[in-house]
Amino acid sequence: MKERPIIFSSEMVRATLEGRKMQTRRVIKPQPAIKPRVFKNEDGVFYSLMDKCVYQKSPFGTIGDRLWVRETWFEWVKNNSEQLPYLYKATIPSDDLEILRQSGHAFKWKPSLFMPRWASRISLEIINIRVERVQEITERDARDEGVEHPNIAVSPPSTYSDYKHNFKLLWDSINAKRGYGWDANPWVWVIEFKKL
Repeated sequence: MKERPIIFSSEMVRATLEGRKMQTRRVIKPQPAIKPRVFKNEDGVFYSLMDKCVYQKSPFGTIGDRLWVRETWFEWVKNNSEQLPYLYKATIPSDDLEILRQSGHAFKWKPSLFMPRWASRISLEIINIRVERVQEITERDARDEGVEHPNIAVSPPSTYSDYKHNFKLLWDSINAKRGYGWDANPWVWVIEFKKL
């Protein structure tokens, strides 16, 4: 079993902690030109292109491996003996944040990219991994990605009031500027996990 880091946005951290997020999709780089075949063995999960001896190993590991979540955070006091030495942007109440700012403490969020393992509070175990195009996501898989279903009583009704549409919006907000938007329909690693 190996451990690897994975970055989640604050919204997806909350979804994971609430038990709503059980999958994540990550762009395969470089993108295969044709549909890859997936192989799983004790060394990992690979894809290969038909008729070619090209293998790409999943950078996220294989079934049974663990991922630790990197998120936006703040180290309250170095070597602090208090019960909660770290603050996490995803779950700190806004009232508490305002109290911190007004108290005169030097306060600046640290980017998730720089979170060390010891500061991570979420560990995940990979239970399945596969390759598909992002638009192949099902309504159930979109729900398991942690997106919320729109509350029609609060927002105006639309023709796109499903999890899949909300996932599409989330996907584009993260990946469109990188050239991997929904309309590009990139190949993705689909990682299913359980929270430990």
